[in-house]
Amino acid sequence: MKSNIQISCNRYKYCCVVFVLLLKMIFNRNCMKKKIIFLIFSLFNILLPIMAQDSISNRGILFEDISFKEALAKAKAEGKKVFIDCYTQTCGPCKYMMKNIFPLQECGDYFNPKFVSLTRDMDVGEGPELGKKYKVGIYPTFLIINPDGTLFCKEMGAVRLNSNITFVEKIENAIQRATEINELEKKYNSGEKNTVLVRKLVDLLKVSDFQKADTVLNQYLSSLSIEELCKDDTWNMFSSEINSPDSPVFRKLLANRAHFEKLLGKDRVEGKIISTYQNEFNMCKMLDMHFDQRIADLKDLEKNGYSQALALRESMTLRWIINEKQVNRIGEILSILQKLKSLPSDAERMAVIKELNSFERVANIAQRNKACTELRNIQKLMDEKSARAIERFITRILPKK
Repeated sequence: MKSNIQISCNRYKYCCVVFVLLLKMIFNRNCMKKKIIFLIFSLFNILLPIMAQDSISNRGILFEDISFKEALAKAKAEGKKVFIDCYTQTCGPCKYMMKNIFPLQECGDYFNPKFVSLTRDMDVGEGPELGKKYKVGIYPTFLIINPDGTLFCKEMGAVRLNSNITFVEKIENAIQRATEINELEKKYNSGEKNTVLVRKLVDLLKVSDFQKADTVLNQYLSSLSIEELCKDDTWNMFSSEINSPDSPVFRKLLANRAHFEKLLGKDRVEGKIISTYQNEFNMCKMLDMHFDQRIADLKDLEKNGYSQALALRESMTLRWIINEKQVNRIGEILSILQKLKSLPSDAERMAVIKELNSFERVANIAQRNKACTELRNIQKLMDEKSARAIERFITRILPKK
């Protein structure tokens, strides 16, 4: 995609050629007056659309045809920042932005006084290096760079002419957010660390840099004592934001759950621990999940009286065996089905049964018949809605005659 400066330069080159020819003819007395008038008229016809087009293109963002290094130097000299539109040739929204948004006068009025603006194809030239340096992986991405080359802020995603927010508003919001983040980080790094500040910082970071938000959150929470973690505002942040069983602060909770239970009560601690495993299982069970580690954790929780751990562990076991087609472990699935009656609720039984999806692909005919027999026994204990759901599983699993 050519910038508007490049297009304008090419047009003016053609105009200059025609104008030079016209001057030569004017000073050549042998040229007839009619020819000169004709050429003047022709030049006017050429210049008029060019001037009209340039008046449109110059209203918008002026993208400069210079290197990134030159842009940084120019930004420093002019007291500006560098704005980079990161695009690819196959990105439809990127092309839409170049054609319909960047040429708008409101964009030119906002960007041109504040930024040295560049466009970069992220597949060629300086693009790959810039993409790696500033972690660009979504297109379009818009970078605002300080004159020293450090990232001031990054915003992703196109806007359309009929969007609820204009592109200028989108960038202004990103700049405001980055300014607040910088101020909060200065306070945080100077030692002003408290839950209110960290909560605000994390909420802002999650918009543009989720990985950094997660790092800040875990660093802060891991630095606190168990007593500090159990204060209401801190525990609320822990409960809502820590969602990975591999998080350092979650492992701290797991290893010291008896201490946490004394301060918070067993129900709150068990609820947080089980929901964390459950949420990960719901999101990742069809992916490369660490089933063995999670099942070991849940077995340990069962020993400590966490009643909800059993159904979740059995659900994971079924999904693990079926996902990896461990045909030598089908007997474990049948054993789990035999014991389902001992689970205290229909909801827990159904949570396990739902993981029988694709069971018919890994089990032989005898095993499928055995599973259906066990499901029939469980069906008698269930409410009407659950019984109908089990019937659908039986229909799927039962070998066709």
